[in-house]
Amino acid sequence: MTIRDSVHNNGRRNGQSVDIPTRTWRILGASFFLLGLVNNVLYVIILSAALDLVSSVPKGLVLFCNIAPSLAAKIGWPYLLKGQVRYTRRIIGCCTLSFTGMLVIATFDSLAARLLGICLASFSC
Repeated sequence: MTIRDSVHNNGRRNGQSVDIPTRTWRILGASFFLLGLVNNVLYVIILSAALDLVSSVPKGLVLFCNIAPSLAAKIGWPYLLKGQVRYTRRIIGCCTLSFTGMLVIATFDSLAARLLGICLASFSC
C-alpha cells in the first residue's frame, strides 16, 4: 500500500489501520519544510531587493507583481487542473519557473523584463 492509498482511505485497508513508518513521515516532513523554505526565500529576496531592482517606479508595483501571479495560481489551479498533474511534474515546473524568473531578473536591465521575471518567480510559488 502506498502513502497515497493510505491517505485516500484515511489510513485504513479493509477496515484495518495501516501504519506508515516513522522514517517516511520524517522524509515527507523534511521535504515539505525544504520546499516551503525555498518558496519563501524567493519571496523575501525579491521584496528585499525591490529598491535595487526598480528604482524609478513605485515599490507597490514590485509587490503587486510578486503577489498577484502566486495568488492567481493558488486560486485557479485547483479548479482548472483538478489533480491531473503529478507532483513530480509540479515540482519540476515550479523549479523551472523559479530559476527562469531569477535568471531574467539578474540578466536584463529593463523594467519590463525585471517585472516579468518577478512574475515568473512568483507564479512558481
